[in-house]
Amino acid sequence: MVILRGSKAQITAQRIVGLPDLIAEVVSLGTANYDQRKKRDRYVAGGCKDWIAAPTTEWQDC
Repeated sequence: MVILRGSKAQITAQRIVGLPDLIAEVVSLGTANYDQRKKRDRYVAGGCKDWIAAPTTEWQDC
């Protein structure tokens, strides 16, 4: 995640309060549908400006 200077989100010692400016989601094959649909919709509804998700068309072992 990225929080830009001047963002509405605040970083405290315990947590981040508010929504980050950019969220990069590492999508796994088992949760790709949930990550790319439901989570994205929640972040966008909350005001996240950008969303990045890994493509699911090709999967390789690391």
